[in-house]
Amino acid sequence: MTTGSRRQELWRAFLLTDDSREEVLRRQDWIIGSDACRHRLQQQLGRPTPRRRGRPIRTAAESIEDVLRIMLDVFRGHEVA
Repeated sequence: MTTGSRRQELWRAFLLTDDSREEVLRRQDWIIGSDACRHRLQQQLGRPTPRRRGRPIRTAAESIEDVLRIMLDVFRGHEVA
């Protein structure tokens, strides 16, 4: 069993000694994702962003798909709801 002062001494020794893995971690090339992704995660401190309330916003691609689907239905002679 170690005393509090011994644990503190061991902890300080651990912090002051060189770690062979530290350089690899500092390089950050082992992290998966693009530079923009890493920057975004660093800015947000790795925390999830709060969810928006209500119905999700439709993207422009989804809106265009809906318009094209309606135009195709009208062209085929189907009634649009």
